[in-house]
Amino acid sequence: MESKNLPEDIIVLYVKAERFPMGIKAAHEKLHSLVNEEHKRRYFGISWLNKNNEIEYLAAAEVLYPSEPDKYGCNTFTIRKGEYISETLIDWCNPEGRVAAVFGELLKHPGLDKNGYCLEIYLNDTDMECLVKLQDKKKSIMIKTETFREIALSMPNSTEMLHFDKASFRVNKKIFATLNSERNIATIKLNAVDQNVFASVNPGIIYPVPNKWGEQGWTHIDLKKVRKNTLIDALTTSYYGAASTNNK
Repeated sequence: MESKNLPEDIIVLYVKAERFPMGIKAAHEKLHSLVNEEHKRRYFGISWLNKNNEIEYLAAAEVLYPSEPDKYGCNTFTIRKGEYISETLIDWCNPEGRVAAVFGELLKHPGLDKNGYCLEIYLNDTDMECLVKLQDKKKSIMIKTETFREIALSMPNSTEMLHFDKASFRVNKKIFATLNSERNIATIKLNAVDQNVFASVNPGIIYPVPNKWGEQGWTHIDLKKVRKNTLIDALTTSYYGAASTNNK
């Protein structure tokens, strides 16, 4: 068991397993049937315990260019940079249950990120790294409303307009975010899958609006608690949903 630093965020596209652990193999097979095997890319498995005490699992592949997720009809997930506790497994399939046992030991580490996840990095056909995110050494800093505004307006062709008593941020005349400066809460629009992923990985920080709007994908972000890279990832996902020519 050793510490490992991921120096940069890794954006991946993924196929979600229908069941855990029975659906893992099918999810990876579907992923490999979609992506172009001629390109050199990294492959991953990502899992976490959701609010219903169920394990969610994503079979994931590194995104090679910005439009690739749309090409394959996949959603994206950002593997966060930073410190992880890790262990490398040679011939990870043998004996059966070895991966689960290793993650069981890694999850006993006292310095885990409570909003983290288990990460598998496939090194080749037989070997993998098992990693769990550690808590960042620096405390999260509250995202100021002006910082949020700068990030939102950095999106191509985005504009700001007043929407009732809130600032709204739009692309192609469609709202992809609103900002409540008094409560330091942002609201974005996500599809059902992305809303579930962001809310599961960031409980109490990113969560559906508690009414019918939440059922339609509108999602609150607590700017007092959210990490900047997580905010950028969620806001970018909302932006591209609104910017898509297929979005209605």
